[in-house]
Amino acid sequence: MGQARSPSRILQPATRGSYDYVVFSAALNAGTNSISFGHGSGYAELDELEVYSPSTRYEAESATLVDAWVVGGSLRLSSSGGAQVGYINNSDSTVTFTGITAATAGTYVIRVRYSNGSGSTSSHAVSVNGGTSSSLNYPATANWGTDADVTFNATLAAGSNTISFTHQTGFAELDCIDVYQNQ
Repeated sequence: MGQARSPSRILQPATRGSYDYVVFSAALNAGTNSISFGHGSGYAELDELEVYSPSTRYEAESATLVDAWVVGGSLRLSSSGGAQVGYINNSDSTVTFTGITAATAGTYVIRVRYSNGSGSTSSHAVSVNGGTSSSLNYPATANWGTDADVTFNATLAAGSNTISFTHQTGFAELDCIDVYQNQ
């Protein structure tokens, strides 16, 4: 077993009758580890715990943009690279992440960091390597300066891959994606 570490606080926003994911990092030792969750404030239910290998981050502002713009400034201070891609508002608005490297072919978890201050759920059509697209929903965040995460599974080929996000409904801004090999 690993040594005990200082407790960390994990903040979970209210989900109002639905569920959400919380992503956090933990240093684990080789072999068996224990992760404990205790009561802080409020109420939360834990359904499952998934452990992934380290991820590779790809910034949206470095992606190929069609009819979308990089936005920054004081509302984007929580953005991982200091900016996000916004104005993904039209049917041809697309953000394409290229050069997504997979060591081996298989299923990967893609975590999308976004903001959606529109007040209602928005969506993008997501396509991997030019394949059939599927819908990815972004629940509303408190405002455009508040980020949240959604995840989906993607089958990646060994080597270089692309993931494209195209406007579907509503309005959402993209900060980055993190790619984890499914264990």
